[in-house]
Amino acid sequence: MTETDSTATVFTTIAEARAGLRRGEVGAVELVDGALAAADAHDETFGVFLARFEQRARAQAAEVDRKIAAAEALAPC
Repeated sequence: MTETDSTATVFTTIAEARAGLRRGEVGAVELVDGALAAADAHDETFGVFLARFEQRARAQAAEVDRKIAAAEALAPC
């Protein structure tokens, strides 16, 4: 895990991201926003995105954050 200039937390693996989420170091919406920002930064170079569902991803992330805040069980990952 590292800090970037914009103070966003960057995880180098999905396992680190999951652990940070479960420890409360980062929220699911923040993880999604970070992934989208990385996609934006690299899409012109790699051109791999045919479609992106940003609103849906953020809505699902917000639901995960809500469940964590309410101490509800999350789906295994």
